[in-house]
Order: sequence, then structure tokens, then C-alpha cells
Amino acid sequence: MKQLLAIVLVAIFFSTAYASVTATQKITIKVEAINEISVSGDPETFLISEDKSSIVDSSTTYAITTNQTNKKIVANIDKELPKGLTLKVQLDPPEGATSNEVALSTTQQDVILGMGPVAAKDMKIHYTLIVDEKPEIAESSVKVVFTIVDN
Repeated sequence: MKQLLAIVLVAIFFSTAYASVTATQKITIKVEAINEISVSGDPETFLISEDKSSIVDSSTTYAITTNQTNKKIVANIDKELPKGLTLKVQLDPPEGATSNEVALSTTQQDVILGMGPVAAKDMKIHYTLIVDEKPEIAESSVKVVFTIVDN
């Protein structure tokens, strides 16, 4: 009887000891999509005079962060420009992407193509206002909207 009790105690001891030697868990990590763009501020007023057919401004910058692939930046303005004016924009592209100069309208235009994961700041924004004919208004303003979307 003592032998049987000893065998049972040894079996319980070893099964308990082996059961606690190794345990595993699966940890799943998921990073939410990050797609952020910001601009440094507004350019100075574009002053149209008799002797200017275009006005160029590169005083502002943008910053972008995305942890996704196959992204692009599109741009549009919130309302039509006065007759006789065309506003173009071009962004310095982050590494690995390409840039297009586009004439802005209320329809989104592709400005940067082929972005992958990137974190960049102090990237130049280049505006060109083309004056085909002097507008009949004294002053006007539009908002330029930059958006990160799928390529």
C-alpha cells in the first residue's frame, strides 16, 4: 500500500511539474491606419498688378505621415476662381513618390502619386497664379484642400 501511495504521489508531482513548465499565448498586434497631412499656414496675398501675368509663391510647407502603401495626395479648391485666373499647385514629393503640377478646380486633382509609408515635414508647396485677364473683383479668396486617398 505504501508503494502504491508513493507511486501515486510521484505521478501527481511529475504531472504537475511538467504541466507548468511551458505555456504559450498568441499576441496579435494591429496598427491602425495613420494618414495625416498638415500645412504650415497661408501664403501672402497674391497681388495682381498691370505688369504681372503670373505670381509665384513657395513660402509654405506641408507635413505628411502615412503608415500605408499605395497612397496619393489630391487637391481641390472650395469654389471656382474669378474669371481670368488660374491657380496651379505642385508639392515637393516625399521620397519614392512623384509630383504633378495641376490647375486647381473644385474637382480633386492628383498632386502626389505612389506614396508608401512615410513621415516627412517641411516639404515645399509651390503655387502659381496665372492672370489671363484682370478679374472684375477687388478681392477674392479660395481654400485649397489637400487629402490623402488610395492610389
